[in-house]
Amino acid sequence: MSHLHRNAVASIALLLILLLAAACGDSHGLRATPTTAPAVTSPLATSTNTATASETPSTLPESLRPAVQAIVEGDADAIRGLTTKFPTQCAANWCPAGVDAGTRISIIRAVSCEPLLPNDMPGGTDGTIEWFSRSSRTLVAVYVEAETRPYLDWVPRGDYVVVVWTASTEIASRGSAFHIKAGQIVGIEFGCSQKPESYYTNIPASSFIVGPLPY
Repeated sequence: MSHLHRNAVASIALLLILLLAAACGDSHGLRATPTTAPAVTSPLATSTNTATASETPSTLPESLRPAVQAIVEGDADAIRGLTTKFPTQCAANWCPAGVDAGTRISIIRAVSCEPLLPNDMPGGTDGTIEWFSRSSRTLVAVYVEAETRPYLDWVPRGDYVVVVWTASTEIASRGSAFHIKAGQIVGIEFGCSQKPESYYTNIPASSFIVGPLPY
């Protein structure tokens, strides 16, 4: 074999050795960085029907939105301003000072475990509204109201009912219900330790505008 031929064979052998070494290095993780970014999975969209203390669902009729917003935000002044007062004969134990029993005065019709007195004391209407505003509130349901007879012959019914879970550290947590007619709150049930489900147990699914939602 000539000297030139031996050099060519040696060169080819050296080239094969280098190629084999490169292949081995690649198998141990020495790979090129990909130029295409990995796909990113987007988070699940939040349902527009879910609401917390500060959210008002977009599915609500426009006429309901101010009242529902005041309720879920716990805005005591707005709740009072949006609540209709009804002329009612006062009794001796809760007539305003200087007013004779039997005089008709305009009051908010509200109940808890019993009809609330129209004052700002604990157990009174204003005092209970303040408690509601201090509590943690979660919107649970809004549905069309079919019942017409006043609850306990005291709380007027409306066109819609807004149900809220009221979590409190002051007294037992409970479900509350606000009856709304023509955009105004006409009656309030602050509950008596019952769950929100008690307000809509027999309500058909077709009547719900929002919910029922978890709380």
